Order: sequence, then C-alpha cells, then structure tokens
Amino acid sequence: MKITVHRATNLIGGGVTEYDSNGWKLFVDSGELQPGVLMSDQMLEIDGLTCGDRRKSALLITHCHGDHIGKITELPPELTIFMGNPAKDVKHFTFGEFDVTPIIVEHSAFDAYGFCIEAKELRVFHSGVIRKHGFLSGKLPAVIESYVDKVDYVVCEATNVSSPDNAFKSEHKLPLTGRQSYLKSLDELFSALDPKAIIPVHTDNPRAFADLFCDKWPVILLNDKESFSAIKDPWFDIIEAKIFAYKQPEKSDKVIDNPEGLEYWALDERSLGEFQCWKDAEFALHHLVYAPNRLLAYSIETNDDMAPSLYVVYTPDFIEYSEYSEGGHEPGGNNYQEKCAFSPGDRVLAIIGNELLMPCTLIGPTSEEFFKEKYRKCGAAEDKIDEFVSQLWDWEWDTVVVKPLVKIDIGSGEMPSEITAQRIYLFPYKESAL
Repeated sequence: MKITVHRATNLIGGGVTEYDSNGWKLFVDSGELQPGVLMSDQMLEIDGLTCGDRRKSALLITHCHGDHIGKITELPPELTIFMGNPAKDVKHFTFGEFDVTPIIVEHSAFDAYGFCIEAKELRVFHSGVIRKHGFLSGKLPAVIESYVDKVDYVVCEATNVSSPDNAFKSEHKLPLTGRQSYLKSLDELFSALDPKAIIPVHTDNPRAFADLFCDKWPVILLNDKESFSAIKDPWFDIIEAKIFAYKQPEKSDKVIDNPEGLEYWALDERSLGEFQCWKDAEFALHHLVYAPNRLLAYSIETNDDMAPSLYVVYTPDFIEYSEYSEGGHEPGGNNYQEKCAFSPGDRVLAIIGNELLMPCTLIGPTSEEFFKEKYRKCGAAEDKIDEFVSQLWDWEWDTVVVKPLVKIDIGSGEMPSEITAQRIYLFPYKESAL
C-alpha cells in the first residue's frame, strides 16, 4: 500500500490523503484552505481524483467541516463518494482491493468518522479529528477493540497538537485542559492500535507532534506529495527496516556481579515494516523520528527463506556502519572470522540475545572449538557435537566472542562468562544516562 499526503503535512485544512493498492485508490477528504493561509487554494491536480481515470477511485469523508469537505463541489460528478448517514448505521464495506471499516468518533462536527483501511493484509487507521471530551468519546476504546484492534500504521489528524490550552473550552468542566485532554486521547488511541509508526497530517507543527510522541512510537514526517510505501509480506523473502534503541532494563532483572558499577540496558528493537524494495525502506528511515535520546542505530535487512541475506546497519545520522552479506563465513570460507570494527581487548556495547545491550570486552571471532565447547557445556553427546556444528548457519558463524562486564540472571540461569554477539551489532562503548 502506498500512502501519499497531497496536502496538509504542515498546515491545518485543505487536506487530501491517498491510499493506493495496485491502482485502486481511496482518497480521504478534499478540503479547502483556512482563511489567512498564504498559498493558492486552487484544486490540486491529482490523478484518479481531479483528473485521469477515476473508475478505480473513491473518496471518503471524515466529517463535514469546510477544511475537510470544502472542495467536494469541484470534484467530477462520476467520482464515487462515501460519507456518513446519521439516520443509519455505517458498516464495513469493500472497494476494489480495499476493506474499509468506518468508526464514529467524537468531534464538534456531527457524524464524524475515522477509517480502518486494509489492503493485502496491511492495515492503516486514518484517525479523523478526534477529541477526548464529548458524549461519544468514552465509547471509542471499546469500539477500537471490537472493530479495529491492532494496525500497522496510523495516519493521525493532529490539528490541536500545538494549540494553546486556552483555545479550548471544556464542555463538561474536565480536570484536564483542552490540549492535555486531546493529547491524552491520542496517547490512548495509539496504545490501543499499537502501530509500527504514526504519520501526522492536518497539523501546522508536525515536528511538535513528533517531539510529543516519538519516545513511545516511531513517527514518520512526510512533506506534501511525498509517499510512504509498505507491504505485508506473508512469505519469507522480505526487506525490513528496523530501529535499535535502548531503555531501562526490567526491574525484575537480577544482577549477579557488577564490580565496576557499569550500566546495561534492555534493547528496544522496533520494526518499521516490510517493504517492496530497498529504496522504500531507506525513504522510511530517512523520514523517521524515534527516541533521539535513546537511539542506537538503524538497519535494513533482507531475508531469503527465513535466513539472513543482506543486513546493513546505519548510525543515527544514516551513515553506513556495518554490513553482513550471506556466504563464506563458515570455517574455510572467504569471509571466515571477518574483521570487525574493534580489536580484542576493546570495550564495546554488544547486543546480546536480541534482548540486552551489554558493556563487554571483545575476546575475538568465534571458532569451531568455541561452538564445540558450548555444546559440551549444554550437555550434548560428544558423538553429536560435530554434526551440530556442521549445521550452523552462515549468520551464526559471523559472530564474535565477548565477555559481559555485568553478569545477570537471564531467567534460565547466570549469563555465561563468554558469549557470542553478532559482529555487525557491536557498538563503541559509552556511558548513557536515561
């Protein structure tokens, strides 16, 4: 699915958002600009909406305020338009490749909607303009749970993010100010939907939106006419964009030994989604804001038949940092014990078990003898050890041996004094205060 915001990535009003799946197009709203906006309010030239072939196009209306519906009279009469009918229930419907579930939301305009839009198993929630106070607001969490559940992405109309508190008047004398109430409602909505990322629209301050929410959810900031494309791949050959950050470890972790009083962290690994091509994954990461004070790295990873094929790790500044390319890492191969960025004895931060970011001392590359000894300690029969080692994947051979400088109980027992870490997931040691 390709999501294009034709207008209103950095202003309130005049918004048009397009969802495209194999040539089927759903547009959400066609609004006019608000008074005082210093740009032309001429109808945008958008293929499938205002020009071109419209046989596979339809327009969804969130609500009947002018900044969302003001341009509807200028659209061609043959365009299919879906909008609410207060006299009857609005239920799930299909249009081409799209399944659409309208959700009634609380707004000052009567009969306002958000939409769950699904195509090819990828699900997006287009929020509409939601507010916390009002008669319908208390029912929204139950409606989301029953009719939407989890989604891959949220396109969030963030009108009131940068509005001052005194711009709102509480209808029911709420203890929270209007803006606080609005932000709380968004926080609750995102928690219920649990998206991979959020795309703000219909806001005059997208960066303020990112600053408010990016410590909990990845935020993708688009410019007008830019597109974000993602897929939901049911197969095993995928291109995936990932975010690596760190966070406070679980309070239940039991530290066994920490003679230097060093800090360690839990790994905060996020998938930004699956993509049709490398270029789409790069675009997503370049437009991403997530936990800038905790950010460690990005990666783009391709897998073939569930096995790692090409992994590239980038710094937070998007400089290529390390790379894994499948093949030749087994003993005797051209890439056996491939050189890493550090030398034996260096202090590093290593991702351990896809769960922890640990201060470690680098021992050196893995070897056949290391794996054999590991299997012996696990109780493997001696006559089976060579067979087990021969079945290791290329990815498992591209590891290094490190000595954790903080020993903790990892649930199944004490962390080994020497353990493997992926070569490409070693980072310079630094003290980080959260």
